[in-house]
Amino acid sequence: MDLDDDQILYTSGDNYNLDVDIAASEDVLAKVKQIIVQYGQEDRFTLLPYAVTDLFENWANNLSELGVSVFGETLDWISKYGHKGILHPAAAEPDKPSLLNQNGVFVPVPRGWFCKEPSEIRFALQRMKADGITKVGRADTRPARSACEEETKRTQPKTLIMRARPPD
Repeated sequence: MDLDDDQILYTSGDNYNLDVDIAASEDVLAKVKQIIVQYGQEDRFTLLPYAVTDLFENWANNLSELGVSVFGETLDWISKYGHKGILHPAAAEPDKPSLLNQNGVFVPVPRGWFCKEPSEIRFALQRMKADGITKVGRADTRPARSACEEETKRTQPKTLIMRARPPD
């Protein structure tokens, strides 16, 4: 593939997520704008984000005046629905169904509770036992907004998922 220098965006390469590099350097965002302007209005640009984050929205919004669109959901939508917590009722509001169920979606998921505070985990454990799971084989707490082990080290709301141990 033959690429001209004006088609290549160089960053530090220190981060797996381009958003961090763009936020850290005004030169990178200026280069993106230069490329867009160079191709003019006849060529439309659409951003395909790796992940919609605050950093992404900050730099992507700087490009909207140039006619650049974003493929995917907004940060507001992602913040509300783009996490595993939508699968389970919130421990803080135990009488309300999960966000998924509130929106008319009913799919089988492991029993669990969405916990935002550490104190809610104790409630969730008690509630699971009250719901008939007396022999707990495993209780997992997982960050609600992660897809990999690396992100589990960050502090964020947790989803408590308990699986019943098969009968002996």
